[in-house]
Amino acid sequence: MDRTVWNGTGYAGQYAPEVAAMYESLDTTPDDLLLWFHHVPWTQRLKSTGETVVQHFYDAHYAGAATANTLHTAWESLANKIDAERFAAVLFRLNYQVSQWTSTPRKSRV
Repeated sequence: MDRTVWNGTGYAGQYAPEVAAMYESLDTTPDDLLLWFHHVPWTQRLKSTGETVVQHFYDAHYAGAATANTLHTAWESLANKIDAERFAAVLFRLNYQVSQWTSTPRKSRV
């Protein structure tokens, strides 16, 4: 989605002029807002890391999977401190989440 004034929905123009000018330009829009304000190709490089947009998504995906594995392990440590039904329900969801996040093979760096 392009939310710039000059080529998109005009959403960026709703900010104070100095902020709008920052969001209007691809060069000055912060990386964490890049896809909110600009329509860019997956091969667009981020200013902060030099990675492509698609590589950032891959890396964030696998970082999330690592976090999910940590939450799963932490939850299992509570086995005798939470009622069995609630423990089993949450464990089921955590197992499902981990299996979904780790079922896709890791892509090579773009």
